[in-house]
Amino acid sequence: MRKITIMRPKRMEAGAMKLQVFVDGNKAGDLANGKEVTLTVDEKAHEIDAHGGLLAGKGFAFKFHIPAGNYSYCFQTDMINAKNGYVPVLRPTDGQRLKGDVKVRSLIGTEATQVLLKEDTRNLLASGGLAQVNMLDDKWQINVIKEGQSQTVYEQGYTSTQVIGVILGGIASVLDKMSYDTPEHKEETLNQLFTAYFNYLPDYEIIDGRSLKFKG
Repeated sequence: MRKITIMRPKRMEAGAMKLQVFVDGNKAGDLANGKEVTLTVDEKAHEIDAHGGLLAGKGFAFKFHIPAGNYSYCFQTDMINAKNGYVPVLRPTDGQRLKGDVKVRSLIGTEATQVLLKEDTRNLLASGGLAQVNMLDDKWQINVIKEGQSQTVYEQGYTSTQVIGVILGGIASVLDKMSYDTPEHKEETLNQLFTAYFNYLPDYEIIDGRSLKFKG
């Protein structure tokens, strides 16, 4: 058996709204502002989702895939400001409550984490190869480098990010644009992604600060 911990830092954003947490469609607990839920699951793959009450709206929810294996995971719920209110997303952590991040970095880190936890990605990496995150002019992507060949497994534009069917809209703030507008800012964002997101994935090892090796 292994544990999946979901923490929710105490913050003002959507602070009065409670999340109901489900594992494979079965309710497993409630996640209130400033609280945490610890789930005990077996080594099979599992789907975790959470949503608010009837008045919370369809956007106030998240879905997450937990791959088969022996690894335990710890995530933090961050609230992302979307078109029609806040959307909760999960980012990995080592058990400490992390400071909030700017929208675009939080979304890239969260989406990239989900890609790295998908079975297809892990199968590609299981027999060797490295996962790399690249930030291009108008989009970011995850590539698997194997035997000298590069295969793009995911890519997304900076201003067209979508989470569980809820379009978050264009990135408008100065801080968000400064996450990807220059080569220097792209480099800062990559540093943040590897040190404050990917570093907390127990099933991956960071290689040379810019690549990820699946431990198996």
